[in-house]
Parts: sequence; structure tokens; C-alpha cells
Amino acid sequence: MTLPLEDVRGERALLAAIHRFSVYGVSRPPGAPAAANSWPGLRSNTVGWDRPPGDRPGCVVRIDPADGATGVFLDDPVVATFSHSADVASATADTVRVSDDRGDVPGRFRFSPDARVMVWTPQGRFRPGVPHTVTIAGLRDHRGRDMAAHASGFVPCPFTARDVMN
Repeated sequence: MTLPLEDVRGERALLAAIHRFSVYGVSRPPGAPAAANSWPGLRSNTVGWDRPPGDRPGCVVRIDPADGATGVFLDDPVVATFSHSADVASATADTVRVSDDRGDVPGRFRFSPDARVMVWTPQGRFRPGVPHTVTIAGLRDHRGRDMAAHASGFVPCPFTARDVMN
């Protein structure tokens, strides 16, 4: 099927607008300045328009168990979701740690195929009633930039998930 010339031009304009939106987060007119709040009608105190929105180093956007959680099962995994894909090679026992008052809890971690989700599983069981701390520091994103450090805590209950299911 052949489109009339006007439709092809309209299609190209639409694709260009979609590209500008995906790169800059807004449909900025061609040739418009990139400085924040420099064009009429656009005001933001929190968003800088001088770079694409995904151009910041990654961080933890969700952690489970949540910070301050109590009643966590003794064998629950710790699941961290990142804003950007992580550099899996930078994940070590030093960069991803779960600890209690006796020191680091042994465990292993694995990543989702896109490296935006990390699942840390304890090798044994958590100690019930003892505060545990999750620390993620020194992890890099897929571009090699240090991700923001994260620390949170939880307190396990005296049961495993299987205890409750049976």
C-alpha cells in the first residue's frame, strides 16, 4: 500500500514527536532551548529538561520486605527492584548484604533477565525476633555508574512460610 505524500509527512512528524517525547519526556518543539523553564507553558521545580529522564544513576525503588516490616517469615527472600538495570558483575557479598547483630547472614542472589530485580535468598533461616538490616552499597548500574546506597530493616517472626501453609 502506498500512502499519499501528505500522509507520509504526517507519519514522519508523528514519529519525530514520539521520539522527542521518549528522549526528553515532553514533545519539545524542534530547535527549542533545553534549559529548564525556558519555554512558555512549561514549569517544573523538580524536573530538569537539560538531559533525558533516564540519565541519572540507578537506585532502589522498592524493597521487600519493606523497611520496618515485622512478621517476616524466617525463609523469606529479600527482593530489590532498581530504577535501572544493574551491572550484575558488580554484585558481590560486599555490595549486597543482609545482617543481624551477629554479622552477615549467608545467602545468595540472582537477577531477573533485565537485571532490574534482584532476589537475595538466605542459605538458612533468619533469627526470629532479631532486627535484620539490608544494605546495598557499591552496586553499579548498566552504564557503570554507582547506584545510590540503600539501607532498610525488618524483623522476622518465628515461622516459615511452610509452617503457615500447613
